[in-house]
Amino acid sequence: AAKRASTVSCAWMPEGRVPSDVNSFVKDRFNIIGKAGLLQYKETVLRIGHLGAFNNRDALIFAAAYDLAFHSMGQTRHVGVGLDAMSSWLGD
Repeated sequence: AAKRASTVSCAWMPEGRVPSDVNSFVKDRFNIIGKAGLLQYKETVLRIGHLGAFNNRDALIFAAAYDLAFHSMGQTRHVGVGLDAMSSWLGD
């Protein structure tokens, strides 16, 4: 049987958006490489791998980059919505 790493974070994409929309933005601007979901989730889930050390700082950087991407695509009214949510979730 195949083994799979459990070191991937996923997020649902907003209605009408696909992972390639946002992944291009963060790769070009921040050199963060995200991927689409697998199988039936290919167009609805965004994945980012974090093999090795992954801490709160890394999670906040990830959230800030995607926050800017979603804002630039008109998905959020204010920059910082995603970053605030991640910060609250982490308890920072």
